[in-house]
Amino acid sequence: MLRGQTIGKLRLSALDPDRNWTDDELAMAQATAERTALTLETARLLEDAQKRAAKERTISEGTTRVSAALNVEGILHATAEELERALGSSEIVIQLEGEE
Repeated sequence: MLRGQTIGKLRLSALDPDRNWTDDELAMAQATAERTALTLETARLLEDAQKRAAKERTISEGTTRVSAALNVEGILHATAEELERALGSSEIVIQLEGEE
């Protein structure tokens, strides 16, 4: 459980089907499960942060390339290239108002 929400289950199985777990053993299993849940949450947060950082880096690099363009045609071309690179196999069309 993490913040009152079940995120997984830990199942204990003994080789002896008649085994009764002691309170200490159950407490140890519970503590292990809680620490595992915290570790999983930390890993998830790290992964999210890395994804956000990669996204921000891509946006920053694209913005830098677009900003380096010297004229309207260059800006539009750079913008289309950056969007195509970021979005993968997409067709990018930029049309200014008043243009056909």
